Amino acid sequence: MNLNNVSKTSRITIVSAVFLLSMLVLVLVINGIWRQQTTQEQTLAKQNIQNRVSEIKYGINECCGITESMNLIVQENAEGTMEDFNNVARHIMKDRKFISCLQLAPQGTVTSIYPMEGHEGDLINLFEEKHYGSLAAYSKNTGTMTLQGPFEIQHREVGMELREPVYVRDSSGIKQFWGFVIAVFKIPDVFQISIDNLKTFGYDYALYKTNPFDDEMRLITASKGIMEDPVVAEFDAAGVSWRLDIAPEEGWVQPSFLLPYALFGLFLVLLLTLLTYMVLLLAEDRALFSNISLRDQLTGLYNVRCFEEDMAALVRTNNLHGIFYIDVNKFKHINDTYGHRAGDDVLKEVALRMKGACEFKVYRLGGDEFAILVDQDIKKSAYETITTKMTKAFNRSIVSGSNNMMVSVSIGYAFYPDDGTDPQQLREIADQRMYNMKEAYHAEME
Repeated sequence: MNLNNVSKTSRITIVSAVFLLSMLVLVLVINGIWRQQTTQEQTLAKQNIQNRVSEIKYGINECCGITESMNLIVQENAEGTMEDFNNVARHIMKDRKFISCLQLAPQGTVTSIYPMEGHEGDLINLFEEKHYGSLAAYSKNTGTMTLQGPFEIQHREVGMELREPVYVRDSSGIKQFWGFVIAVFKIPDVFQISIDNLKTFGYDYALYKTNPFDDEMRLITASKGIMEDPVVAEFDAAGVSWRLDIAPEEGWVQPSFLLPYALFGLFLVLLLTLLTYMVLLLAEDRALFSNISLRDQLTGLYNVRCFEEDMAALVRTNNLHGIFYIDVNKFKHINDTYGHRAGDDVLKEVALRMKGACEFKVYRLGGDEFAILVDQDIKKSAYETITTKMTKAFNRSIVSGSNNMMVSVSIGYAFYPDDGTDPQQLREIADQRMYNMKEAYHAEME
């Protein structure tokens, strides 16, 4: 792109394009930073979530250990009972605030609960209760520990029930179904260590589990609603599948983190836009000054400096095919008779008429002297035609104020290669022919 030829409209278009493209790049860079930071945060979250899964599994396994201990106590008793159940349960629950109660259910009927207060409604036959029957039967038939819930327990708390089937040997040494040992634990208290750590690290969370009969994940506990793009960890515990979702409370990347990058990027965008505007403006001014330096201030034609530069360029590229020299006849007489203002009007009108009679660039060399450079290979007849058209252009008078002046010009030309092959030779021949025409004019006027 030639910056010297940029118009005002083009300048605005270019500056706007630079601004928009720079903003697009800034958006892409900020998006890249956001993605990179998100990836880093998610990598840290993946490391964190594994630790939290271990803590959750520890809590679940601790509950499983409680029912397993109760199971062993029942089996070790020859009669398949647990003597002094309340003391045993009290001892087990000591320092385990997450346990809501412990229960014994011989043949599936809950007969012993510690503590009883607030759990009287749990004295039921599990096989006959619609919410527990199918799962209790499944546990009995498969010998599998089951985890049921969440559901509401006393004081409007939420809990889950870990139920382990117990089998004791009869007198024949054959294992017979004895019933269930049950631990009801509070949610989310059993996972409190993991939850506290998640809060410390600034994560929201959601914990899900399945039932033995299907793979549907059901929400157990959560700190908030649906999270965006959480890190997920799946694991198995207590005979079911679990899933833990975590995500930062404030999002993976906080706006305050991106703000410095955005502000610095915006500064660079505005700086680049301003620099582009200044460069184009300076180029436009330079083109304007350059154009002024190559123009004649009176007539608006190209000046002698431009003539010499153009001629040198045409010679260098072998495109100089001809040259005209033109001189206004008796211009000194016009200046002396009508004044310099009239002389200036004559020069301006001469310039206009020569431009109208010729398709090539017209130059004012100084005073009343003009020139034309021919950059096309035209026939000699074309030179004669141009000469005739310019001569006829002055058949009508030139008006300056109240003065009507008849003006004529003397013209001389030379063309390559008929008149010469050297540029200087062409100039001399054209100048001589112009001088000869001027002499003939003066001789005729006398």
